Amino acid sequence: MLIDMEEAHLAHDRERRRRKIDEETNEEQTDEEREAHSVVEEEARRALARKKYSLITKETPNQIAARLSQKKSSMRQKYACRSEASAPISQHNEQSQK
Repeated sequence: MLIDMEEAHLAHDRERRRRKIDEETNEEQTDEEREAHSVVEEEARRALARKKYSLITKETPNQIAARLSQKKSSMRQKYACRSEASAPISQHNEQSQK
């Protein structure tokens, strides 16, 4: 992906230099050149968008840790309730008498 972005940037730079030279020499672009130019620009835009959105994090490390910690404690409570419910009645009576 990084190579694609570098290639897109290099292609964009080449096109920009060519366009600057064309403007200085007052050369007109043909339809094919305009089409190639629009393709290069579109690729560069897409590469920049991919880079931008790949850098955005959805959660911070602290948020991930907090979420996992809450999930872990709720799972402990759930399994503790299940283990008490599955214990024989005689064990429940012994625990309540103590």
